[in-house]
Amino acid sequence: MGNEISKDLIIEQRFHEKIRDKFNQVNIIFPEPDTKNDKIIIRGPKSDVVACYKYLHRMNEEMKFINFSVKVPIYKQNHKFIIGKGGTIIKKIRAETKTKIDLPVEGAESDIITIHGPKEDVMKSKKRLLEISNEKKLVGYTVEIKANLEQYKFLIRKNGDSIKKVRDKTGARILSPNENDDDKNAITIIGRKEEVKAAKNALNSLITQLKDTAEKTTEIDPKHHRYFVARGIEVLKHISNH
Repeated sequence: MGNEISKDLIIEQRFHEKIRDKFNQVNIIFPEPDTKNDKIIIRGPKSDVVACYKYLHRMNEEMKFINFSVKVPIYKQNHKFIIGKGGTIIKKIRAETKTKIDLPVEGAESDIITIHGPKEDVMKSKKRLLEISNEKKLVGYTVEIKANLEQYKFLIRKNGDSIKKVRDKTGARILSPNENDDDKNAITIIGRKEEVKAAKNALNSLITQLKDTAEKTTEIDPKHHRYFVARGIEVLKHISNH
């Protein structure tokens, strides 16, 4: 008995089952599973206890590395983008990073995604999930600008050429108001933040041009139309000078 010693070691309870039968020459005392205590006590001959302690300590570090887990809060509406159609995206991430990725069950309020695996792989997986989520946040950036009926008609003149040019140049989506909208003067711009900002500035610039342009309508006898067509520029100069 004089040669016996006791050593304690902190090992997460999820690993206890793996080590119960490994050393039968020492007495390993485990805490009750329903407690929050992770400490185990090793008792027995000194050389056996030391050998057991070193082995378990090394095994514990390896298991913590291999069984590393992290919880990643991701906006719930973005989970569908992480899953992908038919689960294609999440399956690809799991395969590439060799990790286990658990999402909240359908209908749950939680937005936590849990990743298990070797630490390095888990961190790669986490980075990829956050990249997808952040990308969707940027793409989902939205602003509204106001345009009255006259301004809106100006923007969509020539089959919507003005708005089309802004769309093509900035890459933003521009949604026109429809008859079911409560606010008939709101034009919605959706896209990445920098795209939306550029589109907003371009549309506001066009609206400002309209505000700075005065327009009057008058009736001219059709028999004089040829005169205006033939001498259009000269007539316009004359009108602008008076």
